[in-house]
Amino acid sequence: MADKKVFYTRTEINAAYKLLSNAKALANNGQKDTAENAYKQLLLQFPEYYAAHRGLAGLYIGQKRFYLAFEHLSIALGGDNLDYYSMLNLEALAFELGMFETGRKLSADIEAVGNKLGLKKHSDVHYFNKGNLLFKTDRYQEAIVEFKKCLKSKPDSAQAALKLIECYKRIGEYQQGLQLIEKFLSKKHKKTNEFIYMLSDFPARLITKNIRRYVTIAEKIAPKDKEERLAKLFALAKYYHANKDFKKSWGSLCEANNIVKKQIKEQYHNDSQWEKDLLKWAKNTKFKKPHTDNILETLPLYILGPSRSGKSSLEGALGWLPGLKKGFESKLLSESTSHAFNVGDRLPSGYLPFLPDDLAPEFTNFYRSAFKESADNSSILTTTTPGLVASVPTIVHALPNAKFIFLIRNHQDIALRMYFTHYKNSNHHAYDVNWSLNYIKWYYELVDTWKKKFPDSVLTISYESLIAEPTEQIKTILDFLDIKETVPEGLTLPDDCDFSKPYQAMLDNET
Repeated sequence: MADKKVFYTRTEINAAYKLLSNAKALANNGQKDTAENAYKQLLLQFPEYYAAHRGLAGLYIGQKRFYLAFEHLSIALGGDNLDYYSMLNLEALAFELGMFETGRKLSADIEAVGNKLGLKKHSDVHYFNKGNLLFKTDRYQEAIVEFKKCLKSKPDSAQAALKLIECYKRIGEYQQGLQLIEKFLSKKHKKTNEFIYMLSDFPARLITKNIRRYVTIAEKIAPKDKEERLAKLFALAKYYHANKDFKKSWGSLCEANNIVKKQIKEQYHNDSQWEKDLLKWAKNTKFKKPHTDNILETLPLYILGPSRSGKSSLEGALGWLPGLKKGFESKLLSESTSHAFNVGDRLPSGYLPFLPDDLAPEFTNFYRSAFKESADNSSILTTTTPGLVASVPTIVHALPNAKFIFLIRNHQDIALRMYFTHYKNSNHHAYDVNWSLNYIKWYYELVDTWKKKFPDSVLTISYESLIAEPTEQIKTILDFLDIKETVPEGLTLPDDCDFSKPYQAMLDNET
């Protein structure tokens, strides 16, 4: 039976408000621990005080304690309490925590409540949240629509603009992204730094026209903290490279990578041991042949290789195929693994190698279902997530008609390409050229193992041959996929061969 509604006296209401104001003041003055205790004491006396739950949630958001923030915002929306602004914050938290289904339901509720109450003032926040959901689930075209709505509502939103540019990058629409960057650079927006860092990830051929201007802007940036210093160094390295100032580029690269290397040495050595164990397991395990029943109508096509090996270029080169849908670096596998852990009453994890054997059937069911939904009646769905190299046997078991194309590229070209990249997480090998070379050697040895174990499912293609003879290599791929289509004439791919050549002497000193 539900509790009876409590009616507080005027004295209690005024006293509670005074305590709330005190807790807010403590938080605003930076006394976070004291403020948290004040909110908790207040809620012990008045558990239905929704404003106190909102205030405590705001404190937790600032501390990046998102689960606790989500819990208190959910309470603040208890009963029939239509708190539009709390709903917006809860929506953002749902996406941050990967609670996508919850986020979708909140989005629908927010639109209904906004229309009912006539609240359009903060619609830009909702558009951004919705765009972020679509972005995190690799639905970039749909995300673009929402981020554009956000910018229409709030034209100076650098946050929305940067996300929109990232969407354009993911689908290869660099010119659109470049136009938006130039728009914000011309405004001399207060977040110019972030746009100049974002631009540094664009292909060199697109930024050479104004490269001296970009170098000047980047050089004048005064970093506010260590993270921005790293962003500046990596950006300068790319701009110097585009300007063919290779010595300066190398200097910025070494300075940036050495900073990160000191922080992640332990993680790198842990990764290296895991890689050795995985390779040993792959070579010594006798895997069952995939069942040929329940073949999916959509062809699961995994285009894999180490980071920076040309996967996106090949995915783009196959874009003309009828019915092909680009899945990019899809998270279907990690999400399905998380679901399997959850139904098995295990601690939350999205890491497939830690999945207990008894939960493998659950994973297979989740993965097949998620794949079908993502495929959306396409005839081919591509995926380019590099780390899936470790999960080939599991994917083949879950999706028997899955095909894998591995791109093999010059080791030094890939290693240097990695050295130019500041990864947000993982890829700990990238911050030392020798570490990267060891990783690439391991990756290709694992690919060779899978090729021997699953000869009908694995094809290797040389990146250099793909660039030199795109038509012939695409024909080879179509034969492997058993697709009867004629390759379009004049097919070309962006040529990034011999990337390491200008740095050869410097690389020789490193290796």
